[in-house]
Amino acid sequence: MSSQDIQKIDSLVSQLNASKDASTQTVLKKAEELIKLSLEIDYAPGLGAGHYFKGYANYKMSNYVSARYSLIESISIFEKLGDELHIAKSQNIIGQTHYFEGEFEKALEYNALSLETHLKYDKQINIAYNYNNCGNVYLSLGDNPASIEYYQKALTIFQELNEEYASGMVYNNMGAMHFRLNEYDKALELFYKTRDISDKLKHKHLYATSLNNIGNIYHYQGKHEQSIEMDLQALDIQREIGDKYGEALSLGNLGGTYNSMNISDKAIDCLTESISMRQTIGDKTGESEASLELGKLYRKLKKPQRAKTFIENSIALAESMKLYTQLHVSHQEYSELLEEIGEYQKSLEHHKLFYHYWQKVFSDESDKKIKNLHVLYEVDKQKKETEIYRLKNIELADLNMEKNEFLGIAAHDLKNPLTGIILNTSTIRRNIDKFTKEDVIKRIGKIELTAERMQMIIKNMLDINAIEEGRLNLLYEEFDIKLLLKKMIEDFSLAAKQKELKVNFESDDGKVILKTDGSSLSEIIENLLSNAIKYSPQGKTVHVKCYNENGNAVIEIKDEGQGFTEEDKKSVFKKFARLSAKPTGGEHSTGLGLSIVKKLTDILGGEVTFESEPGLGSTFRLTFNAS
Repeated sequence: MSSQDIQKIDSLVSQLNASKDASTQTVLKKAEELIKLSLEIDYAPGLGAGHYFKGYANYKMSNYVSARYSLIESISIFEKLGDELHIAKSQNIIGQTHYFEGEFEKALEYNALSLETHLKYDKQINIAYNYNNCGNVYLSLGDNPASIEYYQKALTIFQELNEEYASGMVYNNMGAMHFRLNEYDKALELFYKTRDISDKLKHKHLYATSLNNIGNIYHYQGKHEQSIEMDLQALDIQREIGDKYGEALSLGNLGGTYNSMNISDKAIDCLTESISMRQTIGDKTGESEASLELGKLYRKLKKPQRAKTFIENSIALAESMKLYTQLHVSHQEYSELLEEIGEYQKSLEHHKLFYHYWQKVFSDESDKKIKNLHVLYEVDKQKKETEIYRLKNIELADLNMEKNEFLGIAAHDLKNPLTGIILNTSTIRRNIDKFTKEDVIKRIGKIELTAERMQMIIKNMLDINAIEEGRLNLLYEEFDIKLLLKKMIEDFSLAAKQKELKVNFESDDGKVILKTDGSSLSEIIENLLSNAIKYSPQGKTVHVKCYNENGNAVIEIKDEGQGFTEEDKKSVFKKFARLSAKPTGGEHSTGLGLSIVKKLTDILGGEVTFESEPGLGSTFRLTFNAS
């Protein structure tokens, strides 16, 4: 196994990471090439990545069984390598394949496993995708309050990270929710946002999806010609990129619109082809919807037996997946059909079922939750606007902003581990009869670790207040800084390994002794090391130095990251500073770390300085009097 072979494979992995949303056939071809090259030299990381991308390509082409086969193979390889983050990526896509097949319990299960790992490593962008997937599942299950809660969580993170595509995706999903609530104007506004973002980014898949959804609104507004135009445009794109799920969706939409226009032959052709495609790819939700539409058409054409066949199929599929929204409309249609052909007893039974599922979907509780969310949002918005106008004094306004920043960041950092606790307890409750005693103990252990993480977050958030109010209890002892640095570098080895970073340590031959408060010095170094890793691109080196100089103990921590602009340099040590550099692995930043470094260094009688240029990284230098 030569370094040249490994470099070639790693380069191919990088290409796939950068272009996985390109042509699915291209991704599939490159993935198979990656698998072949990795097998030739027995290179496990490349082989695991190859199976992941092969699974991803098949998922995009709606070949869900093939996708799962490759993704499970990928997980098996990454488990041997101990690579939890790549396992979580594969679990996420497996969850999506189950979602599109209507297996919502399995979709939530795999999404929960993926989310648990992403919360553990604080991978914000992946956490946001998991939240979005939860929103999709709950939307399909008719739980609108849960879906909007998860969509809002996802959107908040994506916007913080300036992820345009992902934000557009969530706008699209939120539009779908408003569409189901018959709020067409709000839905259309969100779909237009998605269309504009995807057009700007030249993202064909999302662009076609937005056209489908805009066409749906036009259909319900009676603008049938415009609706057909949207769906035909989407259909062309979906056939071009090999999106079978999207193609089936467009055909179903066209069938419904042609039915409304009484163009029966085209409606039957489109709906029949849509049902056939959905059966092939395993899209039970779509098959249920298209079957109902075809049943309505045959009912209108006075062909009751054919109508019964397709509506019964729609009901059976919806029952198997607990699709309450679909069940409520299907039973209503079936009840009316049975009444028309004189089967009054059966008609009454299905009317009762229609009302039963109507209550499930539009219960007072669900309606109240949605209204409360809107009311709380509007009240909070009004309060903030009133407060801004009231605080004319600049100093008071700044203090108020700092308070809001603090509370917002505290809530943000605590909600992720809290979600992990909720998911674990929910999993235990749902599977208590299936889990062994060891399974339960393992889950409880994870809950305990997550609670400890929350406790640490609270401690860190309160540190800044303790420092400013002079409430620190300092204990001065002599330390060999070299030993402390080596231990802390070891503590960060896993985080560095995840980003393929090297941490290079250099020091004087002798000891570097300093009498200081060990806890405070550890926190200073921890913040600087954490930042160096957080803001370094993959494959770079973090340099740590420790030496004696003119009676001083000196520590230098240098990264090869994005560096600071001249504007950044003015705010480096300010609380909640929003600098131009962004974490390279989707990590989260509170904006407090460097402020804590500065304040603690001052308290210990030291000095912290830095040198930095945009694109050339940053070097932080700590100087303490060692005499």
